[in-house]
Amino acid sequence: MRKLLPLTLLFGCGIKANPETLPKPEVQIWRIGEYVYVFSLSGNIEVRGFQKEENYWYLKKGDAFCFDVLREGGKKGRFCVQEAIREKPSVRLIEEGNRLGLSPYGFQSYMLYPVEDGKIKVQKGRVIKEPIELPRDYFRRCYALAGVKGNLQSEPVNFCLEPKPPPSIPEVQRLELRLGERKAYLLWSYVEEYREFLVFKNGKLLGSTLGFVYEVDPPSRGDTFTVKVVHPLGFQSSGVSLIYSP
Repeated sequence: MRKLLPLTLLFGCGIKANPETLPKPEVQIWRIGEYVYVFSLSGNIEVRGFQKEENYWYLKKGDAFCFDVLREGGKKGRFCVQEAIREKPSVRLIEEGNRLGLSPYGFQSYMLYPVEDGKIKVQKGRVIKEPIELPRDYFRRCYALAGVKGNLQSEPVNFCLEPKPPPSIPEVQRLELRLGERKAYLLWSYVEEYREFLVFKNGKLLGSTLGFVYEVDPPSRGDTFTVKVVHPLGFQSSGVSLIYSP
């Protein structure tokens, strides 16, 4: 009679399969002039030879080239880009009050990007196919305009839109100084929108407050107190002052 092998020999070895390796990296690649930008569409990546900035990798290289992208915990992928389009689009800018008219030409379509701290915000770009108007606000805004040809974008043209004059900021009203036993108090009223108030003594900043009362040390004759309004956009008023003269 045949003997049966113990089940432990057939099924009890306890060997575990290797964890499944993640697939190759999935990326989005932008070439804007001589700069190549690589964004990950899934998981963390490392792009060999590139520099990392926030959530993307970039490299300045105008020639056609290939590069490796390694997915964290996964496989390596190889990608290639074409040579940069070195010509720039032409653009006509016309200021009209609080707007800037922008008329690009030289390409069939364009990408307009905001520029912040000298860097193109690639993921905030928008397509332009005809003249547009850009509104002017209280801050200096800079842009980069690139022409589009196939899946490439040209060397961009950079320009800035100067701010309009700051808004008129109403001052505090009824500023007065009241003396207590050990402290003094500045009081005022205000009905407009504001971010905060700044309090100065003899030209030196004491602090800020959201209310309409500010505690100070007992003043000496001739001390000057000034209260300035900070607008919601960050602009400051000229300030209202009083001089202590008992």
